[in-house]
Amino acid sequence: MTDSIEQGKAALFAGIDMDVRAEAKEIVAEARKQAREKEKYAEKKAESILNAARKQAQEQAEQIRAK
Repeated sequence: MTDSIEQGKAALFAGIDMDVRAEAKEIVAEARKQAREKEKYAEKKAESILNAARKQAQEQAEQIRAK
């Protein structure tokens, strides 16, 4: 009787362990996905800032040439 209870506990713990590992794997995958999305957003934002700075520099250069 005790052996079957112990086996049941072991099976329960093994199932819980598998569930936890699967959930952890999903969490890590989602975190990586979000990190990639944030990186893409940051790259686009940086490019936008650079483009704005180039445009402003060009406008300033044109104003200096016009004087």
